[in-house]
Amino acid sequence: MTRRPLRALALALLAACALAATLLPPAVGPARAGLPEIPPPSAAGRFEGTWFRQEPGSKQVVWIRQAGRSKPPEVRLYWWTDQGLEFDSDWKTRADFSYRGFPGRFELAVDRKASTPQLLVVRYRREQHGVRASHLVETGDVRLQRLGDMGWELAWVQDPMKSVVTVGDPLEPSQARTEKDGNRLWVFQKASHRVLPLDEIPW
Repeated sequence: MTRRPLRALALALLAACALAATLLPPAVGPARAGLPEIPPPSAAGRFEGTWFRQEPGSKQVVWIRQAGRSKPPEVRLYWWTDQGLEFDSDWKTRADFSYRGFPGRFELAVDRKASTPQLLVVRYRREQHGVRASHLVETGDVRLQRLGDMGWELAWVQDPMKSVVTVGDPLEPSQARTEKDGNRLWVFQKASHRVLPLDEIPW
């Protein structure tokens, strides 16, 4: 192999790494045959309150509230990673954020017609810009359901999920558009029936 193809390959790899860095955290995890078996929704407990989880390099909080019986529940998401992401939807169905200098937007809205007392269906969409005029669109409705005899665990299930990345200025034609299918499962613990401020989360 001559130096020119090697240089082109190296540039393409660097561009791919730079693109991934601006679009992380990963849009969709590795494609799997399926998620672990999830127990049926529990009728115990209630959705309202503060739910939290953490794993190495990542933390999430879900707050759920209902202003009145005539209104649908509201869901608020906080998402932090050690890669530089810190996002709080702040009770908005559409919330803007910035990651590594590039703008993005989250959309979270409860689908009242599809939801039940044991299951909340949340419409989810994440968009984000990146290097080389790249743009990520990640979609996949969220199913929120309580688990266990006490209902003190909350499963966040996205299955299926889809991510589409388009690159307006690709180095290689194959980079112009990529699609990936996958899924996501987060399990939260109940911190309180109240909506706790972030500095009271028992990490």
